[in-house]
Amino acid sequence: MRPFTFLVSLVFAFSFAVSAEEKKNAATEVGSDSAEDMAARIELLLSDTDSADADDKAVLSDWKKRLAKADELVATFRKLFPNHSLRWSVLLQEASALEIRKELELPMPKDARPTLEIYSEIIAAADAPAGVKAQASTARLVAEVDSVADKKLPFTEWEKQFAEHMKAFPDHQDNVTLVEIRLQLTQDFAVERLPTVLEELAKNSNADIASMAKEWIENTKAMTALKSKPLDLKFKAVDGSDVDLEKMRGKVVLIDFWATWCGPCMAEVPNVVKTYERLKEKGFEIIGISLDQDEGELKRVIKAKKMTWPQYFDGQGWANTFAKRFGIDGIPTMWLVNKQGVVTDTDARKGLADKVEKLLAE
Repeated sequence: MRPFTFLVSLVFAFSFAVSAEEKKNAATEVGSDSAEDMAARIELLLSDTDSADADDKAVLSDWKKRLAKADELVATFRKLFPNHSLRWSVLLQEASALEIRKELELPMPKDARPTLEIYSEIIAAADAPAGVKAQASTARLVAEVDSVADKKLPFTEWEKQFAEHMKAFPDHQDNVTLVEIRLQLTQDFAVERLPTVLEELAKNSNADIASMAKEWIENTKAMTALKSKPLDLKFKAVDGSDVDLEKMRGKVVLIDFWATWCGPCMAEVPNVVKTYERLKEKGFEIIGISLDQDEGELKRVIKAKKMTWPQYFDGQGWANTFAKRFGIDGIPTMWLVNKQGVVTDTDARKGLADKVEKLLAE
């Protein structure tokens, strides 16, 4: 899970349910000078209108226009309605626009404030509506995940803010996702506390949170079992070769769950190819498990990217046979298998080359 992807989805969640025609009109019409209409138009401009088949240049051009118009409306709103009750919603949309710019790598306005500062101001405001405060609190927690990952913010501090959020907004619609983020961070930075956290969450009054915690507990047990004996994996690859992990004993094997349509997966390819070319003569092998549905596109990509290792493909996407068997619910997912055929690492992306070399030396 990439946190910012969720943050952008929150931006869109702040918008009204409107037609494509209304969204188009919002970017061009002069509109009413009422605070309500102006705030609504800002929300419309920042709602997700990108079609699935739009090319990158068209999407970028569209966002530039919408962001510029949103900036203009925000400035006008501030001037005309400095004390209106909707000013907090508009301020939250302003932060949303900054997050979108960051994601699209567009220049920031000269007077842009840090988004975390904006979220904190909204949360602390005595007269900000509870719903807007909850959205700002959620956005702040998600935005700070990268700081935790980069060790700029202690995980304990993030947990403190999380606890304050859950106490203040126990019924907010995005709490389930925040709990999932907390579990991911606990797994990365305080794994020794994960069993206790899961046990507590499994008793949560929110049925969705309790269900997710129970699923994590089952997955944790499955991963423990997975690492207790050699992995059974055999299939016929797209190139016609027979793959049997048992026959690869004595080698270190990377099992890569991926897809050509997955941006983060494709971003990892150069590093994986580089590691493979450097270490294959020392006994390093790779098995790809593709969650693609288009075999032609898969073959085109693996040829273009020089991914010369065998690939499993059954055209079922997320229903891929091995993805279902092993409970894969996110990609890229990379496992490392040692010389004895046992999975030793289910999060091999970080420091892949060093991990492979360590296993090769055993």
